[in-house]
Amino acid sequence: MTSDCYPWLVARARDELGIATRFVELAPSPDAPEPGPTAVAVATAIAAAHEPIVLAHSVGCRAALMAAAALDEGQTLPALICLAGWFTVDRPWPSIVPWLDPALFDLGRARAHVRELAAVISDDDPFTADHAATRASFERLGARVTLVSGGRHFNHPEEPAAWDAVAAAVAAIRAAR
Repeated sequence: MTSDCYPWLVARARDELGIATRFVELAPSPDAPEPGPTAVAVATAIAAAHEPIVLAHSVGCRAALMAAAALDEGQTLPALICLAGWFTVDRPWPSIVPWLDPALFDLGRARAHVRELAAVISDDDPFTADHAATRASFERLGARVTLVSGGRHFNHPEEPAAWDAVAAAVAAIRAAR
């Protein structure tokens, strides 16, 4: 991924934490992602990694939660950080509508498979204005939530709150070893 904060986060993760990264594209395409294929792609990446830390953005958070729920009994995802995650969208567009189906998500099962869950949300996300409801939904899952004033949808070249969440998740995982 060469846009948004991903190049910056990848460089910092490598240089400051010594961790490698792998990107998973929305499937079958970023412009028209479908829940099933995208969740399978995320699950495949999780299975291939040693101690995976998933940083997901927007609809990718939904895919990561689906992938976590599909893990086998006893498997865990060390960390999931949801950047601009959401549970509702104010004005859904056609390609996002399938992602709104609550039957796709067993959030309790997903949470049972994630050790460290964090969410970084904004008070002015243009796609989901009710940040208080989003925060409450993540908190019900036991997520550590960071609310960023003026973060919009976190599409800037650098996102310090995203970095802080990644660094905190890595620190928690390393401390638990």
